[in-house]
Formats: sequence, structure tokens, C-alpha cells
Amino acid sequence: MKNKQLTKNVWSFAQAKTVSILAATLLCIVAVLAMVGCNEPDPPPPNTKPPTVTITNANQTKTLAPDLVIELSATVTQGTNPIQSKEWTLKNATVNGVTPVFADKTAATTTVTGIKKAGTFVFELKVKDTTGVEGTAQATVVVESMTVTANIVVPAIPFASTATLDFGLSSSYTGYNNDFPNGCITYTLKDNKNHDFSSSGQVNAGDSTLGYVNAEGITFTQTFYYNNQVVDTRIVLVRFATVGGGRFMTIDVDGSWASSGTIPTKTLTLSKTITEILPPPITKTVTVSFPAFTAGPTLSFAPTYTPEDGWGKFSQSEITYTLTDNSTPSKIWNSASGFNGQITASEHYTVAGTVIFTQTFYLNGEKLTNVGSQRTVILVVNAFPSIQFGSITSDTGSVTLTLTKPGTW
Repeated sequence: MKNKQLTKNVWSFAQAKTVSILAATLLCIVAVLAMVGCNEPDPPPPNTKPPTVTITNANQTKTLAPDLVIELSATVTQGTNPIQSKEWTLKNATVNGVTPVFADKTAATTTVTGIKKAGTFVFELKVKDTTGVEGTAQATVVVESMTVTANIVVPAIPFASTATLDFGLSSSYTGYNNDFPNGCITYTLKDNKNHDFSSSGQVNAGDSTLGYVNAEGITFTQTFYYNNQVVDTRIVLVRFATVGGGRFMTIDVDGSWASSGTIPTKTLTLSKTITEILPPPITKTVTVSFPAFTAGPTLSFAPTYTPEDGWGKFSQSEITYTLTDNSTPSKIWNSASGFNGQITASEHYTVAGTVIFTQTFYLNGEKLTNVGSQRTVILVVNAFPSIQFGSITSDTGSVTLTLTKPGTW
């Protein structure tokens, strides 16, 4: 009997102990939850008013431009509590790769630059009060593509008392940024006998293989293209000299006759739709230095190219040059054909006298027309006791060429 009572007492003690542990654990959980709850902000009172944000130019349409500025203007009214912060952000955009630059993203009225692509942009102004209550408003700005134009002037062609007309189109013009690069205009040139002169652009009146007869009229049509689309044409009717042969006599350009002067210039207007503003071409200076000339049997006309520090996008092979002299017949050397710039007196000049050399430079086949891109050297050849170059004068010293090449910074 005593054993049964002992067992019952032990069991009762165990139950009491378990209940105590459970109670203590429950109290701890309640305490932890109470502590966590203390870190959460109290919800605002039910009658708290948020800040009011009104954007006065919430719907805008702009045209893309290199200097595009977007104005964002808003009025902010305090709600129940004072305003603590304001911040503008680009909330959404229909194009990628655009990073807007805010003049002051914490001001209610600000400006935005750096938009270089056409698209739709949604800007948001978020205002918070001292309790964290927010008010927001959005502005939608549609940036439309831009249309740029460039006038390409086809140079005038002299024709009086000449045997050759050069219809070749010069590509040395400046377009808008990278949108109209050199060479974007192509052309075809044919006569009414279907001879094609597009490769050289030159028509020779005295070329018997063309079948031209004295006083016969031949019509030439020059068609200009941009992106393979016809942008303009020029029609020239040529009559040849009745005596002497091989010369142009009169010319009718698009219905207007003339007996002397020039074929007038032709202006081609190009247009292009721009959806992204590209960086302008890089302009760097490359110095072309010439070696000093001394009397002797050999002269070196090969220049030395020294690119500006940090350049690296310019290839020396892009500059070529021709060298001509005033001998009869004159001689022509072309660096693009492998001429190494060396002239030996004994190979070409066996009579004493003065020889004038003219050196003309080209960039990618286009003649450089800026000041200093041509050099003239006058030499006196001594025939005795040996053939060599003697006294030398030069009307052009070292030359600096300013070259422009498209690229990104």
C-alpha cells in the first residue's frame, strides 16, 4: 500500500514539473513575440493624410536632339505630418541603355538630360513624410525620333577648251555626326550609247573607241543614290568641236546651253531618321615630319608619321601620297603602289638644271585640302663631276595634317 502511494506521489510531481516547464516556455515565446512586435512601426492613425504630389507637366512630347533637356515640375503639399524627403527616379522606359541625369533629383522641380534614344519614359516623384507615409505621382515623356539633313554639293566641272570631263563625285564634306559619312553618295554615269563611266567618272572626247564623231551630240546621265535610293539626276548633252577634233564645244545641262564656263554645281539634300544620338567623330592631330634634305645622289621623300599620344585608331597606311616633278615628260610616283619615297638623281636626271617636286597627301584616297597638306621642293641637279642633287630649297617645311575619323570616346 505504501509503494502505491509513493508511485502516485512521484507521478504527480512529474506532471507538475512538466506543466511548469511548458508554462515557462510559453512565457518565453510570448516575451519574444512581444519584443519583435516592438520593432515594427505603429500603423498610422486611421485619419492620417499622406503628402499630395501634383506634376504640372505630367504628359510631354519631345524631339530627340543632342542637347535635349526635359523639365519636370511638381507641387508638393504636406499631409498630416511634415515632409521628410523627395526623390525623382526613372520608373520605366521602352528602350534600354538610357541613363538619365537629374539636375537635382531631390527637388520638386528639376531637369533631365542624357536621353540619347527615342522612346517613352515614365518619371516618378516619391515624397515621404516624417512617419514614412508616401505620396507619389508620375510624368510620361514621349521622345520622338529626329530627322537630320545634309546638303552634299557636287562640284562644278569646267569644260571650255578641254578634252576630258571629270564627273567624279567628291566625298569630302562634313555630315551630321556619323549619320552621313564620306562616300554615302554613289552614282552611275552613262551616255546614250550605254557606255558606263561610273568607275572613273571621266569622259574623254578624243577617245575613238567610244565612237564619238565631230559635232555629234552625246547625252550623259548621272544618277545619284543614297542607300541605293535615287536622290537626284543630272543630264548633260555634249557637242564636240567640228574642227581640231577631240574637244568639247558646247554643253547643255538639263536644258540650258552654254558655250563656255562650267557645268554648275549640283546640291543633293539627304535626310535620315535618327532614333539614337551617336557620339560625334573623334578629331585627332597627326604630325607628318619630313626628313632634312642634304646634297647627294639620293633624296628621301618618305614622311614619318607620329600619332598623337592616346590615339591608336589611326593607321599609318591610311595616308598615301603622290610625288610629281616638272621634267618632260613629268614623272609620277605613288606611295600606294609601293613607292618607297627614294629618288636617285642618276636614274632620272642626267642634265644639270632645276627640278621642282610636288608632294600631295591623301587620306583613304581623298585628297587633303587643308593648309600644309602639300609640299613643294626645288632642287638644282649637278651633272658634273657626278650626277647628284646639289642646292635645295623648299617652300614648305614640316607639315601637320588634321585628320578626322569617326569613333567613340
